[in-house]
Amino acid sequence: MALPDERTHDMAEFRALADALPDIVWSAPAHGPRADFVNRKWYELAGESHADPARWRDLMHPDDRPRVVAHWERCLAEGLPFESEFRLAQAGTQNYRWYVARAVPARDHAGTVVRWYGVNTDIHEWKQSVDLGASVALERERTEREIREQAAALAEADRNKDQFLAKLAHELRNPLGAARAAIQVLQARVGSDPAAARPLAILERQMAHLVHLIDDLRDVSQIARGELRLHREPVDVRAILADAVETIRPALTSRQQLISVALPSDAVAIDGDSARLTQIFLNVLNNAARYTGDGGSIDITMDILPDDVVVRVRDNGIGIAPEMLQAIFELYTRTSNAEQYSESGIGIGLHMVKTLVGLHGGSVTATSPGVGRGSMFEIRLPLAAAAV
Repeated sequence: MALPDERTHDMAEFRALADALPDIVWSAPAHGPRADFVNRKWYELAGESHADPARWRDLMHPDDRPRVVAHWERCLAEGLPFESEFRLAQAGTQNYRWYVARAVPARDHAGTVVRWYGVNTDIHEWKQSVDLGASVALERERTEREIREQAAALAEADRNKDQFLAKLAHELRNPLGAARAAIQVLQARVGSDPAAARPLAILERQMAHLVHLIDDLRDVSQIARGELRLHREPVDVRAILADAVETIRPALTSRQQLISVALPSDAVAIDGDSARLTQIFLNVLNNAARYTGDGGSIDITMDILPDDVVVRVRDNGIGIAPEMLQAIFELYTRTSNAEQYSESGIGIGLHMVKTLVGLHGGSVTATSPGVGRGSMFEIRLPLAAAAV
């Protein structure tokens, strides 16, 4: 049995060891709810006003106290290890820090609880980081949910827009067809009367422009809904391009624009949809004519490569800024310097060109030395298998 001096020495060593620890170390009687020993760390936290360790509940955050006290009293009654997280106030302030308390019962040889030993560890920084992480995770989840909802709403709005454009194009074709027929009747009646011929020619040209826009809107809506299909067969792409040039020639003549065409003398066979190929070439030629001033020039060439036919359309028009060379093929995109042209379109034609060329297994690119220095569009289409 230890002598009194030995017990005093052991207790002094225990206290010195406890005071050296960075945590609050405490002990409590077997069935007493209040600590009767604490180390120096407790007094640094509690200060003089709460130096009595029996008053530990007074330092606890009011929101935490009922939960922690109930858990501690249950562990006391049942002899179970205790663990709980709670906030304790700093000395003389209402600044709380988070701690985790752990305590275990010490038992005698008979298994009876004779004392409790516990440690309170400061986890404030860790708790804040966990709470911040949880808050960030919740905020990220909320943001992602909002993005998904917005994306779904945008997709639905886009589908509604495509359906509206398709219906609009369909509804406008009939009245425009009647208007064009009326213009033709008037042209036949007035004959060569210059006073009527010129305004009728303007009406016919603008009507053709409207019909072209409506057809493009219809095609864009079909593409968006995955309904555009090609009717492919062996066709002479040289003849299709030549016909497109003749179709646009009157518009070029009205602008005093010069056009040079260099095409092969023999047929060039590809597997394609003649109507869509005509649409491709007319859109590129219209684009060149529209953005080339009066008196400008347009050059068209066709080269036969081992696997492809290459059509190049060059003009000396307004040109394209380097940053726009890819963007001009996007839907509803126009170059900034196109605003000065009253017939600059709404940014559909080149998008249709890229889409239709892609459906034919080809590619289209645009190059330009810069704004005001003209541009060149190159269309590549694969030759028919028999022609390769």
